[in-house]
Amino acid sequence: MRAVMFDAGNTLLHLDYPWLAAEARRLRRDFAPAPGDLGRAAARVGRTGWPTRDGAGRAIPFFQGYFGAIAAQVGLGSEQAVSFAAAAREENLTDPRGLWRLCAPGAAATLASLAAKGLLIGVVSNADGRVESQLAAAGLRDNLLVVVDSHLTGVEKPDPRIFHLALEQLGVNAQDALFVGDLFDVDILGARTAGLHALLYDPWDAFADLSRGRIRSLAQLLDVISP
Repeated sequence: MRAVMFDAGNTLLHLDYPWLAAEARRLRRDFAPAPGDLGRAAARVGRTGWPTRDGAGRAIPFFQGYFGAIAAQVGLGSEQAVSFAAAAREENLTDPRGLWRLCAPGAAATLASLAAKGLLIGVVSNADGRVESQLAAAGLRDNLLVVVDSHLTGVEKPDPRIFHLALEQLGVNAQDALFVGDLFDVDILGARTAGLHALLYDPWDAFADLSRGRIRSLAQLLDVISP
């Protein structure tokens, strides 16, 4: 293995679950979800998917579909879910760090250790053009040789072309690279289609039924990767 590439959102950068929990409590004051409840809800939505079309076949915007589904998972009603999704979208737009702004546990140390092993490290993210600056704000940019942002390339995962672009920039063949991400259909199947090895990052145990190809912490990479 010569290179390791990561997804950004919900892999190296977690959603701000405390902020989301506080927003859920604001919208429905008769219950008090903890940040972990929002994390588990987001993981379940990541596994089962979120609505992308309404009953008339019209496209549902990402924030409405994704955060609306998370809201439903934690017990918000339909009108509250609409407000929750709108608030999440606004927060993501107005905070330069976005809403995926919490450094994943062990992320900085894991990246540093992988770099010390001589591995080439990159990020391939379906993002909005800000992911490189957001990784920098979280203190994760220094050990990344390549950051590929779908908004800037015009291609997004699971299209194998975005993985091949990152591989070309790293100067590595697909069979010598590993991709780590949290969405099975987008990250894992996309990377495998592009010829890379892949590991599912599953800190909330949403894929507990998978016996292989899954890690629960980024630090586990140090046990399974050899340069």
